[in-house]
Amino acid sequence: MTILLLFACAGADANPPPEVSITDPAQNTEFRAGEPFTAAGIVDDDDGPKSLDVTWAWDPAPEVEGNALQGDRDVTLYMSGGLPAEGEYSLTLTASDVHGATASDTHRVTVTGGQAPILALKEPTENGVYDYGSPLIVEVDVNARDDSMSDIELTWGGVAEGVADAPAVPPENGLVIFYIEDLGRGKNTLSVTATDPAGESDTAEVTFKVN
Repeated sequence: MTILLLFACAGADANPPPEVSITDPAQNTEFRAGEPFTAAGIVDDDDGPKSLDVTWAWDPAPEVEGNALQGDRDVTLYMSGGLPAEGEYSLTLTASDVHGATASDTHRVTVTGGQAPILALKEPTENGVYDYGSPLIVEVDVNARDDSMSDIELTWGGVAEGVADAPAVPPENGLVIFYIEDLGRGKNTLSVTATDPAGESDTAEVTFKVN
């Protein structure tokens, strides 16, 4: 009888490890270098999730660890600059309870270089001559490569800077068309830069004349 009681007490005192799970990203997800990165997970424990010591760890470790946040059961990791170098990484979420029990979950991700967007400035043309008093048509073809068009940021310079009709984001078909009014006589420049979420960019610029 004494042996049975001791066994029952030992079982009652056992401390189960925390529950740990990375919910995002999925295993073997690919990201682009420099692209903003967010990871999410769930942790729980018999003593309550708030009692847990939670850490995120990379292998190999990047220079910037990121911003780790803990809610109730939900935990997140945000890296505004993403992972800077191409390669394979392991991301581990670990939780330890007040009694020393530990559990973890690991997901592998791959970071690629990605491709910068490409611009083709069709109008105005280099060294083109345009009529004074007539609206100038601006036509730019944007190729987002491996990004969505909605993720591409357009920055305008020269006579297009500050023009209300100059879009900050290209349309889904990538063809940007708008007009510029009231250009002065003489030489003018127009430039446009397309930048993707990883900071890769392409710039096109022309010099033209208004007579």
